Amino acid sequence: MWSKTEYNDYVQDTAYLMQRWLQKQTHIANHLCTFELKHIRADWSKKRRSSRGGWYRSHNGPGISIAMHHTCRPTNGQVLRWYEYSSFDKSEVIGGFYYTDPVHALQGVIAHEVAHAAQYHRYYTTNESRDKPHGRIFKLYYHALRKHCVNPTIENQPVLLVRRSRNIKAIAKQEGYML
Repeated sequence: MWSKTEYNDYVQDTAYLMQRWLQKQTHIANHLCTFELKHIRADWSKKRRSSRGGWYRSHNGPGISIAMHHTCRPTNGQVLRWYEYSSFDKSEVIGGFYYTDPVHALQGVIAHEVAHAAQYHRYYTTNESRDKPHGRIFKLYYHALRKHCVNPTIENQPVLLVRRSRNIKAIAKQEGYML
């Protein structure tokens, strides 16, 4: 497990890496070449449950704020599931996934919020209409980020699914439940 400083640095580095990658994706949208995160925050408040990506007026540009306490909890070697919004949680590319290392969940959250920031950048820098928060434009950016920046690094999903099933059955048996 990393220190808070190491996690904070990781959020900064990963967000900027995703920003630079998106800037080169002008085949997706021309405005992405000018996409620049003006605000990146790792928020460790225990009360903070949700991360945010969008337009920050106080920074005059797009940014992200990541709820770290909830996202970076230790797994103790157990297989956990990172869930996405139900409308696309089952998607092979942008859906939820299993993990044993909280860094993988953190990558998913950062990509999700950077996609929102890029979505707001589009709205504020072009004459194009605003899209739904998890609509077509968000999914376009998020799909690209997940496919190229996150999914290649996450652990083998079929293996983790088998491990998780075994863990659930063992816990249920130990606690006297029938599955």
